[in-house]
Amino acid sequence: MKQNLSIKILSFFVIGYMLVALGWWSVLLHRKNTELYQVKKEILQRDDFNEESVHVLEEEFARQNTMILGESLVFGLMLILGIYFLWKAYQKVILASTKQKNFLLSITHELKTPLASNKLALETLQRNGLPEQKRKELIETGIQENDRLTRLVENLLMSAKLEHNYEYHFEKNNLENIISEEIVFIQRKFPNKSINLDSKFPDLSIICDKQSIHIVIRNLLDNALKYSQPLSPVLVSIGKERKSALISVKDWGIGIDEKHIDLIFEQFQRVGNEETRTSKGTGLGLFICKEIIKAHQGTIQTENHSEGGSIFKVTLPI
Repeated sequence: MKQNLSIKILSFFVIGYMLVALGWWSVLLHRKNTELYQVKKEILQRDDFNEESVHVLEEEFARQNTMILGESLVFGLMLILGIYFLWKAYQKVILASTKQKNFLLSITHELKTPLASNKLALETLQRNGLPEQKRKELIETGIQENDRLTRLVENLLMSAKLEHNYEYHFEKNNLENIISEEIVFIQRKFPNKSINLDSKFPDLSIICDKQSIHIVIRNLLDNALKYSQPLSPVLVSIGKERKSALISVKDWGIGIDEKHIDLIFEQFQRVGNEETRTSKGTGLGLFICKEIIKAHQGTIQTENHSEGGSIFKVTLPI
């Protein structure tokens, strides 16, 4: 952090120096040109001169002043543009470095926790005389942690595939069936939370890649449940909007800071400090959703609603 601050201070100092030097160079050139003009004019006045010579001298003086001003402005503009593009590149490098650091921290946590949990469960299962109920609980915990690892690996693989031309297989699918299957699946991970489905169009079908839409719904539900209040439900709605199917996932959770709404769909982007974060995730889920929906020529957006929490809206062409 201190190193970045030192680089910024040094950069601003160098930029300021270059701009001041350019301005001073322009002033000196103008002064020298004026002095040369005065000397030439005095020489002409001492000799026999005519008005035409003075007029030519004045035109030359004006032309040189214009040239100095023009070159100063062009050079200054190029300098400012160069500094701007360098600064943007620097910001991108810093952002990429931060994202990489956050990703490494999050992926380490995401891998370490389920592995440690499964190891503890297996070590406990090795003991003799363990009550049957306890054995069932440990096995269920192991299955849940294994599902968590599976989803993590799926997201990592899908993110890599999306960057290298993932091959979609489009076919006609019933939207409610896809969402219902995902609700049943993810309910296992959050058995104490409720997911309500409100579908006004049970026969609504779309042309889509079924596997990737499953991933979108799974990530949206996982995200909504993860940030919801302990006893608050999640509402999934299916509707129509013009010639598109509309899917909305509404939660009553912590909501999203308005200044971060435009960032949450970026790869590895998570709000807050990864070193002190308590929520799980890698910052890949919403990025994957955005890329898949874009490939389906649909849209995805989010906003906070007045009741507290956020709502994600997905449109897919019918």
